[in-house]
Amino acid sequence: MSCGVTAPGAICFEAYGVPIELRASDAELLDALLRVVTPGASMSAVASPEIGYSLFAAGEHYAISRGVRRVAQGTNVEELLDLLESELHFEVAVAARTRLFVHAGVVGWNGGAIVLPGRTHAGKSSLVAALVRAGATYYSDEYAVLDDDGFVHPFARALGMRDKTGRTNRVDPRTIGRVGDAPLPVTRVIATRHVAGGAWRAVPMSRGETVLALFDNTLAARSRPADALRILSVVARHADGFRGERGDAAAAVEQILTLDPSDQSIPR
Repeated sequence: MSCGVTAPGAICFEAYGVPIELRASDAELLDALLRVVTPGASMSAVASPEIGYSLFAAGEHYAISRGVRRVAQGTNVEELLDLLESELHFEVAVAARTRLFVHAGVVGWNGGAIVLPGRTHAGKSSLVAALVRAGATYYSDEYAVLDDDGFVHPFARALGMRDKTGRTNRVDPRTIGRVGDAPLPVTRVIATRHVAGGAWRAVPMSRGETVLALFDNTLAARSRPADALRILSVVARHADGFRGERGDAAAAVEQILTLDPSDQSIPR
């Protein structure tokens, strides 16, 4: 079934070469679906959507389906939209044809990008937020979106910040600092994860180690291994790589922003 841009009950767009259709049972829910549209997507008619989701209301209950598969249901539509956003963005990241997606936080700093590879729950969002509050520019808290030349593009979704109860809250990045709008060369790759009570200790990575740290977090590592290695090798050729555990995000920020690869005091 074709999907026009203004098709009743549908939102149609293309994201990184992937045609997508979102449907809803009423106009209010259709408006709500706009917030899960993938950053960087272009609204367009699609003849054959590759990814399609539906959001339906039945009384006070809501349900999300992907084809005939029921994805989730419940009474809190905002929580369902959060889940849909996460699943949709993940599917686009895996299927993207015109960009390479790496699980990573990204900020702009001094004309380049700092990329922080790591899986979900690695503490990327809190570290990215702390960096932005310290003056860095927000690019993403979930995916580094790389082009063939190794430049990283904005993927400025809302930050997913966890509170003390473990609940994830959406935070508009514009409320805490600047948001990037142009691609940047990657100048630093920092492979770090949060360890309670830990202290940041930077250990330089070789070019090969930097590629592996990125490749291990690349969504299309299995489906596009040659493309992934080619693009990541370009990134590593121009970026300094570091690894290390860290404790509190705020305590690590200044050290991360002032890292100097020529500093002889950094362990080798």
